[in-house]
Amino acid sequence: MSDAASQNPTESSGTRRRVMVVGGAGFVGSHVVDRLIAEGDDPHGAGSVDIDVVDDLSSGSLANLSAARSAGEGLTFHHLDVCGDAASVLMSRRTPEVIVHAAAAPHRVTSAGQVAEALRRTAAVFDMARAHGVTKVVTTLPATSMYGRPPARGMP
Repeated sequence: MSDAASQNPTESSGTRRRVMVVGGAGFVGSHVVDRLIAEGDDPHGAGSVDIDVVDDLSSGSLANLSAARSAGEGLTFHHLDVCGDAASVLMSRRTPEVIVHAAAAPHRVTSAGQVAEALRRTAAVFDMARAHGVTKVVTTLPATSMYGRPPARGMP
């Protein structure tokens, strides 16, 4: 197996993989879901994937998942707060192999409260992963969180 194949969260020997996407109804999360579905349909052995999307829809939208929802089976949406007990119960029942945390930080941070909420969500995801034996967690962050806002300038 190549290194690239071993890093593919849907890669397996023809079995269904289980992936949970937290914040999967947001812009980035929904694109991750679309990609997982596309890779799960790969006829070259990527295998099928069961995706659980956990999102409280505070900034995401079910419209972002319309293509994924019409793609067929394997996608289940859960309208839950990842910090609540119901999310932990879901994780224990669904036993994902990989968690993609796409709700780690808001696109635009306007208050210290938003930062605190983002940290609370991230801590909840990692705590649940540890408690339920999930060994792979992928976290997304906006580029502006790492590099800052680009300067405004005229475009040619």
